[in-house]
Amino acid sequence: MADPSSSSSSSIPFTIDDTSPTLSYTPFRDTLSVPNLPLGWNPYYELSGFANAPGSGPAQQGSGTSYHITAMDGAKVGVQWFGR
Repeated sequence: MADPSSSSSSSIPFTIDDTSPTLSYTPFRDTLSVPNLPLGWNPYYELSGFANAPGSGPAQQGSGTSYHITAMDGAKVGVQWFGR
């Protein structure tokens, strides 16, 4: 653990899965429709791309690493953090 009184800074890289409940997306996690990047966050999968919207054809599970992407101005991601 880094000493907070130390004059040098340190960083500890870590990864949080984009589907983790520790992340909160604003305005919401998924547009639940045909992907609409200006409207909000949309799940995207590295190998299969965007998943089909409900009712738009055969259900498609995402394949590959998932990401959440948006083009919405003011969209935010928050991390719920416990510790010191």
